[in-house]
Amino acid sequence: MGVFWDRLDADFADEIKAGRLEVSQRMGARLGGGDLWLPKTIEENHALHREIEAMSGSKHDEWTRAYCIASPFYLARFVLSTKNPDWIVDGHHALDHPLPIRFLNWLQFCEKSTLFLLAREHLKSTLSTLVRTIHINLDSPNLTIAILSDTLDLARQFTRQIKREYEGNPDLYRYFPEIVWADPKKESDQWSLSGENAGLVLKRQTNVKEATVTPIGLDTAPKTGPHFDIRRYDDIVTNRNTQTSQAMAKTRTHLKASASLGKDGGYDTYVDTLYHPLDAYHDLQSEDEEIGECRVSRVVRIPCYEDTEECRGPVYYSPDYLHKKRVECGHKEFAIQWKLDLEETRTQKVDEEWIRYYDPTEEVQRRNGFESRSEYFARHSNLYMLVDGAGGEKQNTTDFTVMQMWGCLPDETHVLLDALRDQLDPLERVLAAMRLHQKWGMYRFQNCRWEQYAMDSDTFWLKKEMDQTANHFHVIPVAGASTTKGMGAKEDRITGRLFPVFKKRKILLPDSLMIECVYLDGGSIDYTQVFVQQILAYPLVKFDDDVDCASRLFDPDLPLDYPERAMREGFKDKYAKARDRRDNGGESNWVS
Repeated sequence: MGVFWDRLDADFADEIKAGRLEVSQRMGARLGGGDLWLPKTIEENHALHREIEAMSGSKHDEWTRAYCIASPFYLARFVLSTKNPDWIVDGHHALDHPLPIRFLNWLQFCEKSTLFLLAREHLKSTLSTLVRTIHINLDSPNLTIAILSDTLDLARQFTRQIKREYEGNPDLYRYFPEIVWADPKKESDQWSLSGENAGLVLKRQTNVKEATVTPIGLDTAPKTGPHFDIRRYDDIVTNRNTQTSQAMAKTRTHLKASASLGKDGGYDTYVDTLYHPLDAYHDLQSEDEEIGECRVSRVVRIPCYEDTEECRGPVYYSPDYLHKKRVECGHKEFAIQWKLDLEETRTQKVDEEWIRYYDPTEEVQRRNGFESRSEYFARHSNLYMLVDGAGGEKQNTTDFTVMQMWGCLPDETHVLLDALRDQLDPLERVLAAMRLHQKWGMYRFQNCRWEQYAMDSDTFWLKKEMDQTANHFHVIPVAGASTTKGMGAKEDRITGRLFPVFKKRKILLPDSLMIECVYLDGGSIDYTQVFVQQILAYPLVKFDDDVDCASRLFDPDLPLDYPERAMREGFKDKYAKARDRRDNGGESNWVS
């Protein structure tokens, strides 16, 4: 795996070279000599440690102190509790591996505005949040550090590990008595992780209100007031906050707000594992999202397995252990959290060739005149309306309310006739649904399938408007989970129900469907374009409301009713037009 590590090192070469020179000169001056020699390999570190251990008295302590500051790896391997025998697995110490020494080297010299993504169980929090935080404390005790995580409890767990190290490791007080308390519980004026003033204060020369180390949770909006030199983000994305797009949006909002906790001359750094293709880290790397000062300048990925032409093999664990974890986690979880491979999560996807289009404005002749193609399809179909509403008030809405009117033709083709996509409050949502039904209810309208989660807040207005307008139609609440085993999750609905219908080429979309949007101040979007982009990229999409809404049409508990056989025999699908979207300006093709 030397090629793998060398390739990553090359990305940091200039910064590491300059950083090592500065540390070498600074620590050499402290020892009263020339530049301090800095070991690069594990073997060199062990040889240096044996040499220092052979020293005695103050010289031993002075040199140990110097190298603890000069190298976070030396600090972790020979001074902190990570040196202990419980870190030995199968006869090898967990830190005697290229991963810890290289990663700590990058953290020391290159962590500013960098996002480090590591596979699960690859020592990311131990090395970044424990070792690197203590390393900064000992080198620059006046700096203040915020530990930011998904929840305050999680941030406290990380800080508690740091707290225990200072309380239970006498070597830290021995080598750094001017920084570390002999009995911090008694001597420090702030040494607690409970209450609003949770934090740890070491000995320092400044009088600032912020603690040396402070835990902060992003499950609530960060408080204004404190400003830290370093914002260290660890596990801000977890399984808890990636279950829904609302939860992910909340994390993005609080992450953006946390930029106010920084200060001039300070910096932020991130370490985590992937949980979702479009979690908060997607925004950190995006140039399109306005996320303020939290945008990272680079991303470093350390997967569990490297698979390139130059290098193939496990990065840290043995192949047997990785196989065991893959069996335990399942293919998708292992792909994203261990291999950090987002594309591999797309085990099922829609081929663009499966998508068929029609021109809704094309005129079709009938006995007494002409009608549009969409009217023709509506007249030959049984119609179903789908409503997938975003809950809450409009100003708090992050997902979109989506409504779709589908026609089911005699040959079991499903035609998208009309749609709505907007950010609406409950009353606006009900009024929009009433208008959509009023427009298409003259045809063979069957029922409206309304998502249960939104309907809980919509029922009052729906009943009131129906009674006032006498515009009544059959509404069926549909919950997120189906009674059919294995089809409850959103992804199962989309890939298990909707994708196969596309594959059979039984979905027909308008080649263009322009709709107005309140959230765009009356501006318009091409709904077909939005829908097609979602279905082709799923699940690597920020919003999946539209394809999720369409999947409700194929709920196995609510079978569709297609027109009678007599009409089926008289219906000819010879007007479906396919647009070749891969060839801009290309000729359209007629398909049957």
